[in-house]
Amino acid sequence: MIDELLQQQHYELPWQMGRCERLTIERLLGSIRPKLAIEIGTYLGGSLQVIAKNSERVISLDMDDSIEGKLGSRFPNVQFVAGRTQETLPKLVSSLNELGQSPEFVLVDGDHSVEGVRDDINSLLKIQPQQDMLMIMHDSFNPYCRAGMIAADWANCPYVHSVEIDFVPGVFFPDSYDTAEAGSMWAGFGCAVLTPAQRTTELKVEQSHRAVFNAVKEVSIYRVPSASRASQLMSYLRSCVRPIKRSLLDG
Repeated sequence: MIDELLQQQHYELPWQMGRCERLTIERLLGSIRPKLAIEIGTYLGGSLQVIAKNSERVISLDMDDSIEGKLGSRFPNVQFVAGRTQETLPKLVSSLNELGQSPEFVLVDGDHSVEGVRDDINSLLKIQPQQDMLMIMHDSFNPYCRAGMIAADWANCPYVHSVEIDFVPGVFFPDSYDTAEAGSMWAGFGCAVLTPAQRTTELKVEQSHRAVFNAVKEVSIYRVPSASRASQLMSYLRSCVRPIKRSLLDG
């Protein structure tokens, strides 16, 4: 049923999201119909093809400066911005604030490091919403992306009214699949809602599937080694270093 619904839209470009994520994005965009949407992380244009179809105007940011040449002709309503988002995103947010504009929909799916995710979100939290704004953050089940989402400065933005890290649950890959290595954790959506009205209550960052995340992490490649394993690792590293030190001293 879900596959049939998605196939009816005839999306041609590779889209690295699962069925639940695809259907969620499509339904949200179909309901919101943004006048302006922002995407962080263009890649192959998979999610962009859905955002562009349902939005009047889209701004898509990516590191790759060849993206516009590859995809520009497909998306006449998309403005492509190339460069590191640590530099391009603050400039974009400042420009939008000066113009009194803000997006109704944002997809965060760029730098997947802890710092990268946190910094992208913090830049977006500088937006002054002119209407309700929905922020969707991809790969909330990945430990690094998740840590970046949790570390973002949500509480100090008065326009944030709710944050749910597990809006759509993620996926554990026991075997390698596509770009995911065996034992890795990916997918999932975090979701934040911002409005022009300022929050009057304390903000709580929800993690409704935290117990599942913690349990899966223990059997994943991200598990923290036990004290004994850590001790064994240190002993091994020392045994590797000693011959090198002797060689240097003898030389």
